Amino acid sequence: MQGLCRSLAVELAPRQIRVNTIIPSLIESPQSVDGKNSLGKDGLDAAGSYIPWGRVGTTKECARAIRFLTSDDAAFVTGQLLIVDGGQTVRWTS
Repeated sequence: MQGLCRSLAVELAPRQIRVNTIIPSLIESPQSVDGKNSLGKDGLDAAGSYIPWGRVGTTKECARAIRFLTSDDAAFVTGQLLIVDGGQTVRWTS
């Protein structure tokens, strides 16, 4: 994903088209709680205990990250990967 995002960002930048990627961690949604093959509420709580923030993310938090990247505030941002994971990536790389 990183290579594709950056390659497309370079290719499309001359046309002022931004290409960025959101990388979420485990996100709570109706499907993750009650859907087929879901973890259920207890499973999400257990998974959230491994995330430094202490919980899984929400769809609203992912939407806010997307809203930022599509806003004028990110007008000069392209080719970036925005990790929305409550610090989970940092825990495993430090």
